[in-house]
Amino acid sequence: DIGAFEQVTPERVAALRARWQVGEEAGTIFLHPARLTRWKGQALSVEAARLLREGSTEKFTLLLAGDAQGRDNYAAEIENAIADAGLGPHARVVGHCDDMPAAYALADAVLSPSITPFGRTAVEAQAASRPVIVSDTGGQQETVLDGQTGFRVAPNDAAALCGAMARVIALGPKARAEMGGRGHENAATHYSVGAMCEATLGIYARLLAARRTSRS
Repeated sequence: DIGAFEQVTPERVAALRARWQVGEEAGTIFLHPARLTRWKGQALSVEAARLLREGSTEKFTLLLAGDAQGRDNYAAEIENAIADAGLGPHARVVGHCDDMPAAYALADAVLSPSITPFGRTAVEAQAASRPVIVSDTGGQQETVLDGQTGFRVAPNDAAALCGAMARVIALGPKARAEMGGRGHENAATHYSVGAMCEATLGIYARLLAARRTSRS
């Protein structure tokens, strides 16, 4: 539903900003939305943030939004990694989010470094007009236009992820907005409910036409 990501009021974003304690000093905000599980790549995002913090003076904040769903050991591992990296206010687990459109609107860019067959997050981020950084694998190879709507990086490569985050920061607000706009167009054109139904009906029509031709 592309419209759900277009109709976010400033009040919803402000409420989430207050809840997650994201101040004006946050710098570039990276959102990694996913349930806390290893294949979703939170540990990779934290390591990339550590590298970025060590190699850059630019301000940024990494928000890890998602439920542990009983994986408390992994959640503790992420918290410990943040502490051990000295990321302090620059990275934190914010837990469950019941207003994802507002979460995307709060962010400057979205991370989805998971190993996944499709990657719904990548499409949602584009629908929300946000640049997205993804693992160059699975469906994300098709849904994200590298360098146009976001960046695809080598899977399980913290240095590559860090480099893409640095590129997003260097773009600045105007270029990020332009990239987000191209992402929104990509999502609306290819991944909306309407586009899905039209494409599916087109397949049905071609199959029926082929069947009629074979019988004639």
